[in-house]
Amino acid sequence: MCRPIRAAALLFMLTLASFAQVQKIDNLSFAVPDGWKYEYTPGAGQADMVWTNANGAFCIIVLTKPVTSSGDVEKDFAVTWRMGVEQNPQATLPTSLYDIRGMMGYPGKFSGSKIDHGSKYVFLYVLETGKSFVPVVVIAPNAIVHDALHETVRAVIGSIRVAPLVALPIKGSVSTADLVGDWKYGDASVVSYVNSTSGNYAGTSTTFTGEFYTITPDGRYTYNFQGMTGGHIVREKSAGALEFAGEFIVFHEIPSNKLKRYHFIAYEQGLGGGTLLTLLPESYEVNSTNIATYASRFAREPVKK
Repeated sequence: MCRPIRAAALLFMLTLASFAQVQKIDNLSFAVPDGWKYEYTPGAGQADMVWTNANGAFCIIVLTKPVTSSGDVEKDFAVTWRMGVEQNPQATLPTSLYDIRGMMGYPGKFSGSKIDHGSKYVFLYVLETGKSFVPVVVIAPNAIVHDALHETVRAVIGSIRVAPLVALPIKGSVSTADLVGDWKYGDASVVSYVNSTSGNYAGTSTTFTGEFYTITPDGRYTYNFQGMTGGHIVREKSAGALEFAGEFIVFHEIPSNKLKRYHFIAYEQGLGGGTLLTLLPESYEVNSTNIATYASRFAREPVKK
């Protein structure tokens, strides 16, 4: 059965220390971001974490313990939305239901819309864990606040684990030891052209890029780049030392002394043991739009045993 999700319930919850980075509800564990207030009602099987700022903006992430799945994720979403979010069995569902992609946690579906006469902007994520699903509700006053906190919401949802798996804390920084191994990032696009006069097919343009870093325990790295555009293939190689400067991860090329600086955005552990490192070039301001458009998400395969 889906429990009603009400912001008013926050008034009756037990506040825990914000430094408690991993929390549990029964067999569910999840990470709590720094600066968010974690609140839990003992025995209710429901908890939430709350972010607010001085201007009155807020974001609430509500989690409940796993619910037995019907075997149909769209049905599970519909029931949870109507009974848990809207509290109306006849409520209209959000118009589109999307696959959860690019996160390091469980697969599933998500969607959202305005509720309560447009006073709240709500997203529901239904995470498929096998015979059960985990509903996660994200509440904000509008899409702007929700989108601004997308990367934090992504980290929380990606951290969720059902026992025997256990969530790990969200990393606010990394060290050389965290980065040892082989990392890769790639992007590709194919564009087809049509003659505007005849309407006939006029060719295809293919572009792809691939970046590869290998980092050793002593902080040295090698870098390889491969790309193609307009039929021309480009390859580059370099090597140097890894450095850290505040929020930046710096690749110091030797002997040229060329510096490539990235904002550190996220370091996420996958269900299968892989890792995703999100970096944003120094030239871009850190915000959700720039991260979505310009960030590189480097993947590291699980360590083979």
